[in-house]
Amino acid sequence: MAIFHLTAKPISRAEGRSSTAAAAYRAGVKITDERTGETFDFTRKGGVEHAELILPGGATADRGEFWNKVEKHHKRGDAVLVREVEVALPSELTPEQRQALAVGYARELADRYGVAADVAIHAPNKDGDERNHHAHIMLSACHVQPDGTLGKKAVELDPIHCQKHKIENMVARERVRWGELANAALERHGHDARIDHRSHAERGIEAEPTQHLGVAAVGFERRTGQKSDKRLRDEASAVAVAEARVEAVSLKREAAVVEAVIQTAERELLEAGAALKRALDEATEEARLEGMTARELDQEIAQVMPEPVSVIAAREPAVVAAATKRRALEQKVAGADNRAAKAKAEVAAWRKKNPIRALFSDIVRPSPYVLEREALIKKSEAIRKGAALEIKAAKAEEARLLGEAEQRLAVGLAPKIEKVAQLKRLRHQKRMAEGQAEDAALDVRKHRPVVRQAPEAEPEMDGPDDRPQSRLKRVPRPP
Repeated sequence: MAIFHLTAKPISRAEGRSSTAAAAYRAGVKITDERTGETFDFTRKGGVEHAELILPGGATADRGEFWNKVEKHHKRGDAVLVREVEVALPSELTPEQRQALAVGYARELADRYGVAADVAIHAPNKDGDERNHHAHIMLSACHVQPDGTLGKKAVELDPIHCQKHKIENMVARERVRWGELANAALERHGHDARIDHRSHAERGIEAEPTQHLGVAAVGFERRTGQKSDKRLRDEASAVAVAEARVEAVSLKREAAVVEAVIQTAERELLEAGAALKRALDEATEEARLEGMTARELDQEIAQVMPEPVSVIAAREPAVVAAATKRRALEQKVAGADNRAAKAKAEVAAWRKKNPIRALFSDIVRPSPYVLEREALIKKSEAIRKGAALEIKAAKAEEARLLGEAEQRLAVGLAPKIEKVAQLKRLRHQKRMAEGQAEDAALDVRKHRPVVRQAPEAEPEMDGPDDRPQSRLKRVPRPP
């Protein structure tokens, strides 16, 4: 079964690596690094089925000379020299078909990014998975001309540059392209197998991705027929991950339920608090109004009473614009009428002042003076007739907009109108109560008995001691 695999990684001096050593190992050749003097001889390395250095446009170059030139071109001690792309080749294809696929893809990379592409096809390791056909494609980190001249850094290959400038990463783009090329080759050569660059999660597959066992583990299983420790650890890890995921899903569900309950309780609490506040406000307002007299309620009504809906609606921008248009048309007609009336008056005055010329104008030849004013009168009448329909339409549009505004405002002012009606009812009750209280007080004053007091006796001064002596005679007490 064909398996999708594409990775990209840098080869950097910061890690103690060199492009000459990497190229020698992947191509299975001998290269001497002119910068350091080291010689890398991998001519005895087996498993290299094909190696080819490709420049943009399809040209080639000597591998050792080219990568030595790259080493001299990059001066920094931590320079990235190579961006290596590694792909898995479908085992269903023949060696020639795999070579055509890998080399064709390398040529495409070289042309697309303007870099050199050194492709090496490796056969599976004798102790590894026999389906592990793969290719290493070393891309120069700098641009290369078709004649091999080196240029500036190929920033399109740098993931940091792509992220900083918010452009698509090279790996994300090439994963899609490699999947298309590999599937096209499988279909072209009559195979049903297909590869997919998307992850299990993106494809909606819950199974865990397969783990890479490595050469030693695969060799052990082939020799003994038993599962390697690596496989056992991976399987145990997969089981643990699956159980953890099940537990996480369960906890997530429970958390969602708890969160929903909390949100419902918070919402109900907020609603209850709002309702309680409204009730308290209403009770406070009701108590305040109950303590008012009818005269005070008159003042309250005057403050709360909104303007008439028609007055507010007339100030709506759309209504104002329609009214302005209608008035402009009416003013246009009024102006025409005034000009016509003035022209008629001038003609009448002229005829009265010049009766003979007027008669000559009527019988023989019209007077230019009269003709000019008659033309003005006809023009004014035409303006009136033409504007009549426009005025009618403008009035209809104004009435429509005014009606819509009044309906909309009536809905918004309904609470205030209801408040005014409530205050008026309360004012009526207050007036009734105050009237009854006044009537009761008046009745009490009418039926109250009048108590008259006897005038006090005036004292009389008699005797040498000037002590007042009462003139009233003492009346003896009855026995």
